[in-house]
Amino acid sequence: MKLLEKLDMRWNKNSTYKSRWGLFLCKYCNRKFEKNLADGRKDKSCGCAKGELTSKTKTIHGQTPKNLYQRWLTIKTRCYNPNDPSYKVYGSRGIQVCSEWRSGYQPFRKWALENGYREGLALCRKDVKKNYAPENCHFIKEVHNAPKRTTTKMSWDKIRIVRQLYKDGSMSQDQLGKKFNVSPSNISLIVNNRAWVEK
Repeated sequence: MKLLEKLDMRWNKNSTYKSRWGLFLCKYCNRKFEKNLADGRKDKSCGCAKGELTSKTKTIHGQTPKNLYQRWLTIKTRCYNPNDPSYKVYGSRGIQVCSEWRSGYQPFRKWALENGYREGLALCRKDVKKNYAPENCHFIKEVHNAPKRTTTKMSWDKIRIVRQLYKDGSMSQDQLGKKFNVSPSNISLIVNNRAWVEK
């Protein structure tokens, strides 16, 4: 929005701090209105275009951020943003996104739609030591993806021990979770064959 004039300092609603206000012009409805200077500078409209702006934010290239577009953002973030929690097992280990996918969303989208993408599938690298690239990626069921994750605390040997101990009645799911440092919900998935499913 366009700042027309800086105004005086004012208390907020709770009278806890003062902030400078400004007179703004909304580019959507051409209405002049007063607002906190910081908020007015970052807001796109006075509120008249909120629905339109929200719709544009949620629909990018025909995909909502929760779907395919979000996956593209996620792989780039984990490989290139040191502030992302996953960076330590991706970017800091040298894992990258191929230049074709890194350059824009459309090449990634085209590859995904031509290679079996659908909701409920996970994007997986065939070789976890190699980059995100067409030749090293495919879509698989989420439960089959757990053994390939570099962040996993389990191995197939441990999985078999967990299942045997639970089957024998030697340990409860809570006890197994503490023993193997895994959440009870993950232990439940393992003992009920909903994760780490042998093909």
